[in-house]
Amino acid sequence: MPRYFLEVAYRGTAFHGWQRQKNAVAVQNVLEEALSRILRTSVALKGASRTDAGAHARQNFAHFDFSEALPEKIVLYLNRLLPESVVVRAIYEVPQGAHARFSVRSRLYAYCVHFHRDPFREEFSYRYPLAVSSFSGGAIVRIRRVPPLDMHALHRATRFLLTHTDFSAFAKTNGHTASPHCRILYARWFWFAARSQLIFLIEGNRFLRGMIRALVGTLLRVATGYFTPEDFHQILVHRQKSKVDFTPPGHGLYLLRVRYPFAFVWTKYTEEGRVAGQAICPSSVPALFTSGFSVFH
Repeated sequence: MPRYFLEVAYRGTAFHGWQRQKNAVAVQNVLEEALSRILRTSVALKGASRTDAGAHARQNFAHFDFSEALPEKIVLYLNRLLPESVVVRAIYEVPQGAHARFSVRSRLYAYCVHFHRDPFREEFSYRYPLAVSSFSGGAIVRIRRVPPLDMHALHRATRFLLTHTDFSAFAKTNGHTASPHCRILYARWFWFAARSQLIFLIEGNRFLRGMIRALVGTLLRVATGYFTPEDFHQILVHRQKSKVDFTPPGHGLYLLRVRYPFAFVWTKYTEEGRVAGQAICPSSVPALFTSGFSVFH
């Protein structure tokens, strides 16, 4: 039976995550409903990455099997049925052994942080407080200002990610993964002074539930002097979950790219119709970033 990979992008604040839910709208719900309506049969998707509630995706994949030929304009039909917060980029016919989740070589994520009130960023970036207020009886009694960011300490702490594999301290306690081990291939912070913004890029072979948001929260504590880089290293080594900051919200997180160990060269479907297949995996992390990446454009 032919297998098809669905390439999709979505604005996560419109959904309660990727994974299908009974009492909330998830990305998987709306995609399966639209596919089932067009193909006139029940379609179940297997996703490449189960993004958190509120998290966005510039590129995610899911696969499904279908015994008949797909309509030539299936991508166009899907996008007419789907809400504006989600779009199907393309559908690829792939070898039967390909699996959207288990065939993944790596996933590249970005996390965006800004530091001043901005109504155009509040759903797409985490506003890190530069001043923390204490209240008593409804009145402000103390304002503690966060010190300037120590980018040198931030970069030193981040480098520990590349030599560590056990990230159990950074997994949410109700995660269902069997192994806490992940291999981080790339991790780097970028500072954009003109818009007072930090962007964290991280690529790995896999990630635990809530792991990237927990890394961001804890590394920001290093940048603001609450922890030293050595403190962060000890949290990793001794799995000190009590010191990990899980508060960064999902809406600052972006799945940018999913890489597979093979190129898909079979039939490809776009909004223009059926075309010759082509590779779907970009080449490198720095090239993706320096070519003009911005989550706001």
